Amino acid sequence: MILRSLPVLLSFVLLGACHAQPVQHAPYLFDAPDDSFSLPDILKEISGLGRFPDGTLAAVQDENGFLFRIDHRTGNILEEIRFGSDRDYEGVEIVDSTAWVLESDGDLFYFSLADPGNLSRTPTGLSRRHNTEGLGIDLDGHLLIAAKHFPGHDYDPDEERTIWSFNPASGYRSERARFVIDEQAVDPDGNEKKRIEDVNPSGIAVHPSTGHLYVLSSTGIELYVLTREMTLVERVAFNLEGMVQPEGIVFSPRGTLYISSEGHDLPARIFVFHQR
Repeated sequence: MILRSLPVLLSFVLLGACHAQPVQHAPYLFDAPDDSFSLPDILKEISGLGRFPDGTLAAVQDENGFLFRIDHRTGNILEEIRFGSDRDYEGVEIVDSTAWVLESDGDLFYFSLADPGNLSRTPTGLSRRHNTEGLGIDLDGHLLIAAKHFPGHDYDPDEERTIWSFNPASGYRSERARFVIDEQAVDPDGNEKKRIEDVNPSGIAVHPSTGHLYVLSSTGIELYVLTREMTLVERVAFNLEGMVQPEGIVFSPRGTLYISSEGHDLPARIFVFHQR
């Protein structure tokens, strides 16, 4: 009786051991996008990517105060919404029916989609020195702001990069960085000789089911997938035609990943990755 039960017992043990293993890779084929499309010339400097509730994509570019609604299947512009004067806009997210747009000096602009002319602006306490380029939405609905360079006075600029949390309901930013990326996070084994000054966050998104952080770095054209404890899941060095400066990233609720890249001498593009 004991001998007959042993294989079953071992199968449960092995199955449990398999489930206990840490995640080794993100569930995407980053070297083989499922789709990609070029964008019109007006979006050559696309700098931020978000998502409207109906599934269309929201985009800003770093020269003009327009919010663009983009067909997520074709890249066609469906709507252009003028919301403010021309500034260096770097990120966009839609929270319920409110659009939030991040400027590189740390300020957030926000407006109701029903009344884009009624624009408000709130300082976050971050500055142009931080060079804020990444804006995402965390699982709790708070906005995440990634500092590309200066991490803050309480952090080491040679050793750390910071991501801050902003509560859109209260209008307050976290006193301490919500996440701190260091060299241990981006190169845990030391094999890549990766220095933190080579990591310059230009975009951030949170996976809707795992909660993992997907952090773009325009330097090196890379993506870092990190757990919420800042353990590296995967580092991706993109080598895709047309991806010259990735700065926008967003997920659909089902996990489809969209990454936008500025165009430079080529058209800007959006790359689509379906979850495996």
